[in-house]
Amino acid sequence: MQCHPDMTTFRPDVYKTQMQEEFDALLRRAEGRNMLYYFLHLLNGWGMHGPLGERENASSMDFNTEINRLTTALILDRIRNGRSIPIPPQDLLFVFQANMEQKGFYAALRNFIRIATDQVARQEPWQANEWREHTGLQTGKIIRNIHQELSNAGFSKLADEFEATHLGHARTVRNAIAHGNFRIPHTETGGEWVFGDYTKIGRSGFILKTTRFTAETFQNIFLRFLTYRLAFFAAAEERENWYIDRSFAFQATNQMDRNEVLECQFDKGTLSVKYKGTPLW
Repeated sequence: MQCHPDMTTFRPDVYKTQMQEEFDALLRRAEGRNMLYYFLHLLNGWGMHGPLGERENASSMDFNTEINRLTTALILDRIRNGRSIPIPPQDLLFVFQANMEQKGFYAALRNFIRIATDQVARQEPWQANEWREHTGLQTGKIIRNIHQELSNAGFSKLADEFEATHLGHARTVRNAIAHGNFRIPHTETGGEWVFGDYTKIGRSGFILKTTRFTAETFQNIFLRFLTYRLAFFAAAEERENWYIDRSFAFQATNQMDRNEVLECQFDKGTLSVKYKGTPLW
C-alpha cells in the first residue's frame, strides 16, 4: 500500500513562508550580535577547515547535506511542480527518522540561538545532560532542551512550532520506529498507521501502548514536521546567498574573551581574522 501526499488539509507553502520569516528573524538577530560567529556557523567554517574528504574527523553539520539530499530524492522530487507521485510508506518512515535524529540540524539551530542571545557557540554544542556513556547523545533530551532555549530567547512562535512538530505525536512515532514497533497501513490494521510505545506498569511490568493515525493524519504530521525543517534551511540558504558575492571588513568580539576585539575580513564566502595585527587564520 502507498501513501499519496494530501496537500488540501495542510498548506505547506503558507506554513513554510511563515516559519521562514520567523527563522530569518532569528538569523538576523544572531548576525547583529556577533557577525564573526554568525558567519562561522552559517558557512560551517569553524576553523576554516578543508573538505570532509580531507579531514580525519567531521562536524555534525557536515552530514546535513546528505540528509537533505535523501529528503529531496525520496519526498520533495515526488511532489514538486504539481506532481503527486505516490510515496511508499517505508520512505516516509525512513525520511522522518533520519531527519528526526539529524544532530546537524539541532547543532545549527542551537548555535544560532546561542549567538543571538550572546552565549558561547561551539561546533558541537551539546550539553552534559544530553550525553550518557552507554547510549551517547540523547535526541529526546536535545529536543526538549532546544524547545526551552527557543522559548527563553523570545522566539515563542518558533518554540511553539518546534514543540508541535518534534514532540507529542512526533515523539511517539520516533520512539516506535526506534524500537521497531510500527505497522504501515494494511487491511490488518484497518488502513491505519499503528505505533507502539513501551509503558511501565507497577514495579516490574510493561505494556505496549498503541497510537493509531489515519493516513491523512499521519501525512499531515509528517508534512508539518518536514516543512518546519525546510523553512529553517531555506532561511539559512537565503542569508548565505545574500552574502556570497560580497566583500567587507568588520570587527567582532572573541566569545571566549570578551575583552578581545577581532579584526575580520569577509571576502565572497572566505573569512580571515586578525588580533592586534596577528592573523589567527
